[in-house]
Amino acid sequence: IHTYAEGWVHKLVVKAEGEPIKKGQLLLQIYSPQLVGAQEEFLIALQSKNKPLIDASYKRLRALNISESQIVKISQSLKSDRLVD
Repeated sequence: IHTYAEGWVHKLVVKAEGEPIKKGQLLLQIYSPQLVGAQEEFLIALQSKNKPLIDASYKRLRALNISESQIVKISQSLKSDRLVD
């Protein structure tokens, strides 16, 4: 599994090599200070209502492979996710 940010596995759902999985199944959750920081920057940008800052922080989240649905969740809840699925 390739991750887009440094961090560590917090919860491993699939326990053994060769274990059958289904498309879209959660494999693990990671904690990454880099991802949490990027989310916090996005929230600060939203609060500032500064469009260029919002766009830049949004692009950073996407570059870190945060999904559109996760970004929508962050912007609606106004809270960062500590763990990323």
